[in-house]
Amino acid sequence: MTTRRPVTWGPPRAPLWTPTTHRRGGVVVAPPSFSGLLDALTAVPEGAYAMRRLTGSSWGTDDSVTDPLIRVRRASDNDEQNFTYNGSGILDAAAVATFLSATTGFGTKWFDQSGNGYDGLQATALDQPAYVASSMNSLPAFEGAGGADRFDADYAWTGINGTDLPMHVFMALRNDISPDHGIFMNCADSGGGSDNITFRWRGGSGDHYRVNKTDDGGTAINVDSADLTSDTADRVMEFDHTGTATIILRDGTVIKSSTSHDVGTTVFNQINIFHTAASLEGPIAELFIFVDPSGADAATIRQSMGDYYGITIS
Repeated sequence: MTTRRPVTWGPPRAPLWTPTTHRRGGVVVAPPSFSGLLDALTAVPEGAYAMRRLTGSSWGTDDSVTDPLIRVRRASDNDEQNFTYNGSGILDAAAVATFLSATTGFGTKWFDQSGNGYDGLQATALDQPAYVASSMNSLPAFEGAGGADRFDADYAWTGINGTDLPMHVFMALRNDISPDHGIFMNCADSGGGSDNITFRWRGGSGDHYRVNKTDDGGTAINVDSADLTSDTADRVMEFDHTGTATIILRDGTVIKSSTSHDVGTTVFNQINIFHTAASLEGPIAELFIFVDPSGADAATIRQSMGDYYGITIS
């Protein structure tokens, strides 16, 4: 009679895939690292705000959440929570929906992914832009309703405060009310001066996009595009300013160029996403602020925004 030996089990084998390693051809290698839009650029942004992950680098931890994208307040009880990206690198909208539980949400913080820490903040409930789960291209965005809805980024902004105030801004947005007035972004001297630059839609007396500069003496200089009646489509908007030159682009096409828009020696230490008094009525889904990106970098940025939000870039 044959005696069967008892079966003994050794220690469990390590899984072929872990969050940090996997096997390829019998060799343990690191998983592919994440590479986002910002990683594809030579230029480094001054500020970068989005509802998706833009870089493989970490931009910090807030309230025990690593690399948060946004912070949302729940209207039913005023509780707040940070939210980061999901496995696809986009905002975890399912987690936001669970938190809101069919109630309304408002943005209290839009985190800066540039690494500068220039987060957009809004502590006043009445001035918080609404969080909308299905907005541009059925993706999440913050939406203004006019008035003072905005995020405030009150920082030194040392990069754009260089000689001739170089600034190239990219925004994914939509103006929902036309004709009407709506400011997308405002750069200001919060030290009491009236110096500012605003980027806006202006309706009523010819519908157009405008970059407006007001100096400390109250003198305004406007750069206006041609009339663009009832432009309520999803857009990738840009304004590019250096010295006295200002260019406005819509979906990659120049719609206005001016060489007489001098902003002088203003030092900006406040940027509003939306505005303090005449905010855009509609969504802003992304906003990037650069000093002077190359033409190749600018093309990469606008194409990425166009692809993500279903906007044709020309």
